[in-house]
Amino acid sequence: ESAGETATTVKLIRVTFLAPFILVLVLVLRHRGLLDTEPTDRPPLLPSFIIAFLILASVNSIGAIPDWLQVQLWSISKWSLLTAIAAVGIKTELRRILQMPSQAITLILAETAFIALLVVFAIGWIGSK
Repeated sequence: ESAGETATTVKLIRVTFLAPFILVLVLVLRHRGLLDTEPTDRPPLLPSFIIAFLILASVNSIGAIPDWLQVQLWSISKWSLLTAIAAVGIKTELRRILQMPSQAITLILAETAFIALLVVFAIGWIGSK
């Protein structure tokens, strides 16, 4: 139970940091002309799932969602995330992962290390209060 809650929290933190990262990345790529698309074919600045996440997180943060509904939504969220992780695991072939370019693996490892350090720092900071 505790590991599932921690995993869900870490995943939510990752999604939260994903929004500004994607926004900056898309703006930089557009500015440098590295997105070879017509203006009408451009991807949105932020994907709809990130916009939905930010809206729901904001609505929840201002207290607009009743406690009883928060409990139900948290349970649905936790099981949905666990199901998604299991689905990714089922589709994952280690052989294909080893064929990935070294830059992609380096980026994944760097992101994981950054998030791990951020979580350790946050736990230490919260624990000291």
